[in-house]
Amino acid sequence: MPKGVVVKSHGAERLGKGKPRGCHVWIKGIRVALIYNWRINYNFRFCERLGVRFPLSGRQMSYLFEQKWVDQSKLVIAGHSQGSKVAAKIAGSNSSVTHLGLFSANPFGRCDESIRKARFDARTKQISWDKADSIINEQYSSFKNAHDSVYVKKYPFLKAVNTFSEIFYDDWLALDIPIYLAYGTEDMSTELCDIIPLFFIKENKDNLTLNRYLGLKHNFFEMNTDGRPNYEKGHWIEVMNEFIDWTIEHNMGANI
Repeated sequence: MPKGVVVKSHGAERLGKGKPRGCHVWIKGIRVALIYNWRINYNFRFCERLGVRFPLSGRQMSYLFEQKWVDQSKLVIAGHSQGSKVAAKIAGSNSSVTHLGLFSANPFGRCDESIRKARFDARTKQISWDKADSIINEQYSSFKNAHDSVYVKKYPFLKAVNTFSEIFYDDWLALDIPIYLAYGTEDMSTELCDIIPLFFIKENKDNLTLNRYLGLKHNFFEMNTDGRPNYEKGHWIEVMNEFIDWTIEHNMGANI
């Protein structure tokens, strides 16, 4: 049977009552399960955090393992944006995962991106350095509050700041399975991915494949002259096809 690939993302329809949201598609002869974030029936501010998404993803994995077409001996899991953090956590805790795909991932978390954006906006004269200094200090304050149990109890949305702002590249380094890291060069949230190979080299690890998509934004769209994504020129098909090719090259599809 074809091998299973899990892609973490947003939206879509339920597979069935009580089942994770998603659908099945075929890509280059491989059956792919598109398992999307499982929306739960209470306020979004309570569930938009890694501590909720990670356990729910475990239930999604259990559902997949019940399917006859899933080959549990070779299982790829992939995530985009925040979903990449969930995918990495699953790969680190589930020995069934044999390959990991990370798309548009920020290895240093949300607060890091906000600080870098403030500096960029000041350097490009979009805001003053005084304003950038204020934004950066606000990030420090927010990060501190997100790690204060009293504040978190009063403002539950801070749980997202806490969990999704943790450093994640150490999770990647802890893995020995093949890892595929892909991102657009016009995506500010992912620009520090450029230094991730240095950490792998330092640890004498060669299980990382990095693929930069030149000139593309966070969701792999080309960029207009005003810096906004051009939604008429998307490259997701190209991105996913190259990822599938990579899994095949790494013995994922040897028996197809």
